[in-house]
Amino acid sequence: MSFKEKLQASFKSEDTEEWIDVHFTRPVGLVLAIGADKIDMHPNTVTIISIVIGVASAFFFYSTDVVSNLCGVLLLMTANFLDSADGQLARLTGQKTLLGRVLDGFSGDVWFFAIYLAIVVRLFGQPIPFLDVHW
Repeated sequence: MSFKEKLQASFKSEDTEEWIDVHFTRPVGLVLAIGADKIDMHPNTVTIISIVIGVASAFFFYSTDVVSNLCGVLLLMTANFLDSADGQLARLTGQKTLLGRVLDGFSGDVWFFAIYLAIVVRLFGQPIPFLDVHW
């Protein structure tokens, strides 16, 4: 099966895939899914790794340093690619599970809770731009 055929087979459905996913996120995710399949990694393991990386990105968003923030963005993008890869791996290998669906839905919530918390802690006590009021 060619890469393009695998990519088509790994989509959720034509009507739910967005342009950025079809042309960017899904192809990168498929490369990761193929790599995970070669080392016999279960899709749930990929999801758990995405959770760890997504939460790790929050530590970089806590910093006010631009380089740290860029590292946070790169880690968050990696978590997002892994989030795509876990579903693609599950669909291509037939390893779909209820636990996998729950973990997949939960993973993004965990990342964003950690990121929002890091940003709140970072801003706490800082002045609101253009005002003499502190957060």
